[in-house]
Amino acid sequence: NAVKFQPEKGYSEVRTTRSVKAGEPITISYLSQIMSHASRRHHLWEQHRFDIGGEIGEQAYFHLEKVAKTLPPSSPHDLDTEAPTHRIETTTDQLQDYYQEACYSIVADKSPKNPVWEELKALEVSALELVQESENQLQNTEHLLLIPCLRLHIDIGDKIQIGNILNSHQHQALLCRLLVGQRRLLKLQTKLYGKNSFELAKSNLELAETIAELLQKAPKKLISMGLDGMNSFEGCSSTEYKCRREYERIKELYPRDTEEFLPKES
Repeated sequence: NAVKFQPEKGYSEVRTTRSVKAGEPITISYLSQIMSHASRRHHLWEQHRFDIGGEIGEQAYFHLEKVAKTLPPSSPHDLDTEAPTHRIETTTDQLQDYYQEACYSIVADKSPKNPVWEELKALEVSALELVQESENQLQNTEHLLLIPCLRLHIDIGDKIQIGNILNSHQHQALLCRLLVGQRRLLKLQTKLYGKNSFELAKSNLELAETIAELLQKAPKKLISMGLDGMNSFEGCSSTEYKCRREYERIKELYPRDTEEFLPKES
């Protein structure tokens, strides 16, 4: 029910992510990233020596973990490296490492001639294929492991846009791919975190900005995609506005104003 932000200026800041009743414990996650139930169970036993068990109590979360309509077996002591969830997690981590290496290269050389831009374009295709293949293997279009897959694809796409290496047609096609992924990501994040999570602020803003850019550069192409609630210019504009409003609403829930409450140094 709470999130801990990275330490800044000698202190850490914790913010609740939902209403907390009087006497209810404030809790933060032991894990820094999304994992399948089997991986969480194994990791928490290996690192902290407690077992979360083989069942998932809340029905909503159970659905987000199902593979082919059932919860995969798990163990605190052994991890099935042949399980679809483990393969997807491993591949996502590998692509994430490639992406980080590319980002480091761009910091050193931002010129369009840097060959890493072509590598990023190929990586964007690989990340999109990962989303599609993960969905096929999991047989669950709402599995929580699709969240890091979608997030990775969107981050890569955003980085490619910074390089200004695409022609108009390529850029519009990329924006359309990102739009589909951003809508899916926002839906899955809402199911996993609830509507007030700070994770949703970034996703709402990204979606709003993508819609705005497509409305400006390729409105007919955007409308022709036939997305729910976006089959007209007015529908697209309304969706953009709602996403920006949600971004501002959620942002206000995490003001990062700790310094105002700390004792002043004399």
